Amino acid sequence: MLRLWPKTWQVSLFPTCSWISHKKENLCLSEEHTCIDMYTAFTQILDERDELFREGDHLGISISDTSARTVLLPWQERLDSFAELEAYARICFEMQGMALDDTWSVYADFPSYRGDGLAYAIPHASLNRLLEIAQKKNLKISEVVPNSARGFYAGLNMKEKGSHLLLLHESTRFSSLLFHDQKVVAYDVEVPTGAKETALTRLFSRIACAHSDIANISYWPLDDALPASEISALTKSFYADAGVTLLPSRWWHQ
Repeated sequence: MLRLWPKTWQVSLFPTCSWISHKKENLCLSEEHTCIDMYTAFTQILDERDELFREGDHLGISISDTSARTVLLPWQERLDSFAELEAYARICFEMQGMALDDTWSVYADFPSYRGDGLAYAIPHASLNRLLEIAQKKNLKISEVVPNSARGFYAGLNMKEKGSHLLLLHESTRFSSLLFHDQKVVAYDVEVPTGAKETALTRLFSRIACAHSDIANISYWPLDDALPASEISALTKSFYADAGVTLLPSRWWHQ
C-alpha cells in the first residue's frame, strides 16, 4: 500500500552508539561505532538506513547530555508566557553556574501543577547543523532532546509508588533523577575521572545524604554498562531494601 502520511522516527545519537526506532512497527536498528561527534553519527545513520525514509518524514532526535545543558526548575507561580518561562529557566541555569548567552536555545516545561519542571539548552549552531543534515534527505526534525530530559519524561510516566531513582549511564557520565509519586524532586550528575564504580559511589553518597527512603532504583545504561551484579551490590549498600531494575539501553522507546 502506498504510504500517504509521514512517519515519525526516533533517532538517538551518542558517542559510541546510535539507533533508529519506530514504536508502532516494533523496529529498532542500532549502529555501534567508535567515539564520533553527533553530526557524523547522524549523517552515517541516515545514509545507511536511507531505505526507511520517505520525503517529509519527521525525526525526533535524542542526543548526549554532553551536547546540552540541563537543570531542574523549582515550581514558580505566575509564569504567564513563554518569554517569562524562558527567562526563569535562564536564571536557574545561572544559579547552577551555567550562564547562557543568546547563542543557546532554551526549552522549559512544568509537566504537572505545583511540581518541579525541567529546562534544557542546546546551542543554536548544533540545532542548525542537525537541520541541515536532515534537509539534505528531505526530512523534518520535530524535536531535539538531551538524554536526561528523555529520562525525565519517561520517569514521570512510570507507575512507581513512593520514591523512585532513575540512574542514567552514558559512557562519560552518570545522571540521576529522583521521583516521588510521579513528580521529580532531585537531579544530579557525576562525571567519572577514574573507575566508574568510584564515580557511582560518590553520586549515591550525595543522594543518600538527602534522601534515605528510596524504594525503587532503575539503572538505564546506554553503553559500557556495569555488570548487573555490581550495580545491585552497590545500590544495596546504600538502600538495602530497594528494588533494583536493569533497563535495556533502548528502554524509553519500548
